[in-house]
Amino acid sequence: MIDRERADMGLFLCLNDATRDMNAEAATFGFAETAHGHLPRLQIVTIADWFKGRRPVLPSLGHVSRDYFEPAKPSKPSKVKRADPNAPEFTFTFPGGKLDEAVIHFNPSAVRERA
Repeated sequence: MIDRERADMGLFLCLNDATRDMNAEAATFGFAETAHGHLPRLQIVTIADWFKGRRPVLPSLGHVSRDYFEPAKPSKPSKVKRADPNAPEFTFTFPGGKLDEAVIHFNPSAVRERA
């Protein structure tokens, strides 16, 4: 999975303790080079370990800018899509607040005023 996804590291979270073969297979993946040193590329953690507070060894994200996690801004403004005048319109309405108040519409532009 690590190779298929081209990931630097992986985590296998399982219900039962890892077998000897599972640990041997995880060891074949070697170590990842990080800013924090060598870390195992594949780590196995059980649910019991997780709830006992034993967590996998992961690189710190403290040095990563918050901007890294923000969605990319579009390079140029996108064109505004206009509603197709020939498309069917479904007005979804529901009463808002008190019964004597006006009805609130999900799509106010689809509601035609009564003459």
